[in-house]
Amino acid sequence: MDITKEFILQCEKAVEIQELYPRAPFLWDNPIYFEKGEYNSIYQYKHKFNVWLPSQSQLQEIISENFGGLTAMQLIDILNDWINSLTFNKYPDNLGYSMEQIWLGIAMETLYSKIWNGKVWEKK
Repeated sequence: MDITKEFILQCEKAVEIQELYPRAPFLWDNPIYFEKGEYNSIYQYKHKFNVWLPSQSQLQEIISENFGGLTAMQLIDILNDWINSLTFNKYPDNLGYSMEQIWLGIAMETLYSKIWNGKVWEKK
């Protein structure tokens, strides 16, 4: 599970994904989050508000549900296409991303036409 500052910032700024947390019951299966050094329900960001850190499988489920259900092979094809895309090659330090960061990037680009610029998700 990615608990880096970069992923936390990406999740915080991915407002569209954050809004899915309370409304998507399929996301409640086996949730893993981070708070004060222990895994539990939600990351407490500066003790002011919560930031949901979706797992790789939860991000894949979000993408799959958006397309009416995808097989594992179809998800692998999406991953392969995205990694080989010009968008991924424009990402800063694209070789240092975790699988959660990659799947968040795929979700944000595929579902909301946004890419990470290192600080915020911006429209393509």
